[in-house]
Amino acid sequence: MVGLFWRSFNFLAVIPTAIVPLTIIGVILSAIASFIAGLFGLELKWEGPKRLLEVFLKPRVIVSLVIMNLVIFGGIRAYEYLSTRARPLWYIEIKNNMIAKPSEGRKYTDVVESFNTIENVPGNIKKIQSLNTIWELKLDRGSFGGVAFSGNSLFVGTDDGFVSEIDDSKGAVLRKFFMGTHATPRVVVWNDILFVGEGHHATHHGRIYAFDLTTGRLRNAYQTEGHTEGVPVIATVNGRSLLFVMGGKSGIHAIDPMTMQKVWHQKLGHVDSEVRVEGQKVFFSRGIERDHDVRDHRVYALDFMTGKVIWETDSAASSWRAPLIFLDRVCWGMGEIFVPNRFGQFACFDKETGKPLAAINLDAPVIGIPQRLGLAVITADLNGGVCSVDPFNATRQWCADLPKAKYSYATPSYDGNGNILFPTEKDGIFALDYRTGEKVFQWKPGEKEAPWSAVMATVHQHSDFWYVIDWKGNFRKLKPEYANVPLEKVTETKK
Repeated sequence: MVGLFWRSFNFLAVIPTAIVPLTIIGVILSAIASFIAGLFGLELKWEGPKRLLEVFLKPRVIVSLVIMNLVIFGGIRAYEYLSTRARPLWYIEIKNNMIAKPSEGRKYTDVVESFNTIENVPGNIKKIQSLNTIWELKLDRGSFGGVAFSGNSLFVGTDDGFVSEIDDSKGAVLRKFFMGTHATPRVVVWNDILFVGEGHHATHHGRIYAFDLTTGRLRNAYQTEGHTEGVPVIATVNGRSLLFVMGGKSGIHAIDPMTMQKVWHQKLGHVDSEVRVEGQKVFFSRGIERDHDVRDHRVYALDFMTGKVIWETDSAASSWRAPLIFLDRVCWGMGEIFVPNRFGQFACFDKETGKPLAAINLDAPVIGIPQRLGLAVITADLNGGVCSVDPFNATRQWCADLPKAKYSYATPSYDGNGNILFPTEKDGIFALDYRTGEKVFQWKPGEKEAPWSAVMATVHQHSDFWYVIDWKGNFRKLKPEYANVPLEKVTETKK
């Protein structure tokens, strides 16, 4: 319905602009037709188009048409502005008051950032024998950010503007929280408060919302000028806790998570990347906005307390996700989303000075959050490619032979038993030998289950289970069965 209205609106906008030139064309064609007819002794009347042209060439008519075009153009721009703006806060408060439910005594654990480092990788690998569905839940829309685990609850933000709290044991929705626009990033839980950002790339004046998990009601909100689709992070240094909000074109915001008041703000370019904090340094990166091909990508270290720039360094491309910090370096996956190219890179910088240390070029923009397994790093790119790189010798160790995707934003994950897990666009979940990248297991839903759809989030592991939510809202809890035998190549396995 919205699409039909928009097309009709555009058509009406064309009419005033097109009338005058079409009339002129009509007069010319009528004159040609009259000339040809005269060659055969025929007489055609073309007073109608001539009179119409005379009417439209009057100054007052021309001025009226110009005004009409300006009004219609202004209406189109106003519609675009309002349709991509965050919903009014009063509306969100009313909506949440209507659907709010108390927690009924549930206990919540803090979820303040996503971890992407495994220090010790086991030498023995367990072979995956099968994957069984524990429960399957259909949500109204799909999820980009994926799942946050807190107590016995799962929190999932979906593209219809809701965050759903789901009971882990039953796979049932307990209650919902409403933002109105796309609930894109993974949520944060801290001190029984649920924090969630909103928006896609076109969204503006997005907020991060704080909901009281005890009552289910909106507690507070913080306003930015951009979108807040970057994953929020809460970090504590010397007893001071800050909530870091990625505000798109409005930069990076550090706010007090209890009061939701600004502590500091740095507008250093378009920011979607999740931050990482070590000591007094906040590491993050920036990227190119849509329709703004300005080659000024950079990576940063800011002071935790003040936001002052400690160092900034030019990078080869944009970076959209969280960095890795280990030993003497901080590293990012890089590549463009809005500028077509095949360039990707994993690059490391000295975490004290920002000096470039090593870079490995890859075949497509690196979009998934890099995962460190010991001293190896697993990357995933926009075309669904998965590679292992050595960030010290600046070399590729392996790249898996996986089906290519048109767009893949998924992050590889590690199951703790020697297997890299990666959800593909059309071919289900693959497990790869972390040492060689060899495909050792594949799973797709059975005939009686919901069909496989593209997955933008990672395959989450929690308490020996796997959790997968796709872009159509199919949410699955899966149970892997392992055999403690040497890993070997296996064929596709279905339930």
